[in-house]
Amino acid sequence: MTTTIAVGFSGVGLAAAGAVAAGAVGLGLLALAGRRRSRSRSPKPYASSGYHKKRRETQRKKATSLNKDSEEKILQRAVTLIRKQDVTGCGMKLVCELAGLNEDELTADQREILKLVDKLPNEDGGGITDYKAALEVGRSLSSCSQTFPLCSLTGTQLMQTIDSYLP
Repeated sequence: MTTTIAVGFSGVGLAAAGAVAAGAVGLGLLALAGRRRSRSRSPKPYASSGYHKKRRETQRKKATSLNKDSEEKILQRAVTLIRKQDVTGCGMKLVCELAGLNEDELTADQREILKLVDKLPNEDGGGITDYKAALEVGRSLSSCSQTFPLCSLTGTQLMQTIDSYLP
């Protein structure tokens, strides 16, 4: 028995755009996942007071500190993997173009992408410096298209590609 799957031109186009924009899609999804995760982990107030409350708060702070360190390492690894997939430089071009926009022109999702790159440590963690450099190129209002010529998509097209992967 043979199974045939038919894909229309729009599906092929989306798949091709996704392959070209792998870095942008990866960064976008990572930034948006981080935003949704941080919203769900807001600290809860305690009903009791005194010694036990302080003890729980101290334990929570220690756990939060350990989690933050491991989350940074996970984030660094994720960015390294994304950079390896970003052969066309579309992720860097997206960061560059977003950094060149005024703050009031950015959507919440675009702000999250810039915030992700901004909070990455300044050490070279396998591509982190590339995204940080793209951020600076954009802030200096240089031409992102000339800086990242292998990526033929515009910032708008890259964001549309990211949005197409979101539920």
